[in-house]
Formats: sequence, C-alpha cells, structure tokens
Amino acid sequence: MCFDEPFNPNLIRLPRPHPKNVDDEYLRLLDRDARAFWGAFGPVYPLEELDAALKPQTADWLGWLSDRADRLVLDTTRCWNKIESLADHTGPGTYLIHLHRSPAGFTASHLLPSDLGGSLWGKWHLFRRRRSFFDMDGGFNFWNVEDIVGSGPRSAFATQILQDSRLADRFYSWEAHLQLLYFWKIAYSKVEEAGRDAFGDRFLSVSFERFSRRPKEVLGDIDAATGLSLDMNSLPDVRPAPSVFQQGDARWFDGAERVGLPTDAQFLFRPQ
Repeated sequence: MCFDEPFNPNLIRLPRPHPKNVDDEYLRLLDRDARAFWGAFGPVYPLEELDAALKPQTADWLGWLSDRADRLVLDTTRCWNKIESLADHTGPGTYLIHLHRSPAGFTASHLLPSDLGGSLWGKWHLFRRRRSFFDMDGGFNFWNVEDIVGSGPRSAFATQILQDSRLADRFYSWEAHLQLLYFWKIAYSKVEEAGRDAFGDRFLSVSFERFSRRPKEVLGDIDAATGLSLDMNSLPDVRPAPSVFQQGDARWFDGAERVGLPTDAQFLFRPQ
C-alpha cells in the first residue's frame, strides 16, 4: 500500500480525484469509513513545516495510516524539518528513503512548473518566465515555498530556520532562483543529516535523476535494502528527468557560489 503525500492539505478535495490518479488508497479508505478517515486526517500546513515536531493530530494521522497495512510506503513530503519526530513516531522496522532532485532541477521545476504547459495561457506564461528566469524576484509559490519562506527578515522562516539577521537580509534581497537554491540546501542538508542520525542504516539517500533514468535498478537496490519485495511488473511509466533549464549557464554557477553550494556541474545538474 502506498500513500501519496498524506500530509498535503489539498487532500481536503477528496473524494474528487487527482488528475494523475494517485488517490486509489485514500478512496478505498473513504469508501470503508469516511467518518474515521476525516476524523484522523492531520495535514501539515506551510508554516507548520518549520516546526521540528509533528503536531499531535498529524502524529495520530501518521499512526492511523500506518495501521492500515503491515507493509506500506508513505510519502513524507512536508516533513523535511521533522525527521527526528518521524523516527519517534515510527517503529524500528521503518526505513526513511530520501528521494531528492538536483538543486538546479528543484529550482527550475518551481519557477517553470510543467503543469503550466497544459493550456495556451500556461504556455505563454512559461515563455515569459523563461525569458526572465534569472531576474525573477518571486513567483515560486506553486507548491507553497513562498508561503514557507515568507517575505522578510521578521518572517517565521527567518526567525526559526535562518536565525541570523545578516543572512536573512541577504536571503530576502536575492532573486527567486537564489532563494530556491538556498531553500534546497537547507532542506536537503537537514534530511540527510537528521536521517542518518535518527534512522542509521535504515536511511537511504536516492537521486531522483538516477531513479528516473534507471527505475528498476534503483527500486531493486531499495528492495534489497528494505525487504519490501516491490512488484516491478506494476511499475508505472517513469520518464527520465529532463535537462535543467539553461543547464551550464554561468548564472547557475554564480548562484551556487553565492548560496554556498558546490560549483560543480555534476552536483548542480546531475546530467545523464
């Protein structure tokens, strides 16, 4: 059993299905007992991502979902700052698998979201965003990252996560792609460090780009490490991650240097 983004507040739309048909498990639970489902539901709202602990309702939701099957995969997106809390609320047989995009890939996906390409207006909007990509000073709230980082040095993100007034002044003066690169740096580092500390050899770090290009190989590695016995015959069509927008442009390397990331093409873009 696999739950896609169970902490996403947008699940409130159920039973209206997701366009990508990722809701089967939720819909079955709703059919079985809708009252129990909504009584247990405990999403993580954008600013709550900054808290290190799972709030009681979310911890109960995690436990309720975990009780639905002996073996399950549960997407913990929105818990990048709650790794120790996840360890506290899961059993000794739980593995944490960190599936992460390259920093430039993450940044470009938030500034040039592929979902915009589904309409004529969206395609025109993407065209304009590409032309001003490295000069944009906002416009990356498609997945609530702007809600999370806020808009100034007195924001919750600045006071709870950055915790440095000079760093906060720099962060909020940066263009959008620099803010996203730095946010990636913070979230990636927190999950990698806390994951290894809290889960030990039950922590796996997996490149999204490698998974997208060799899914069966990567899932085989996960299968061997976790004993999940994944059914490779039911693997959906996985498309290779596209090349990053303007890959190799000097402004990517300059941006990496400014936010304290390695100025290395393999690190920034993970090319094939």
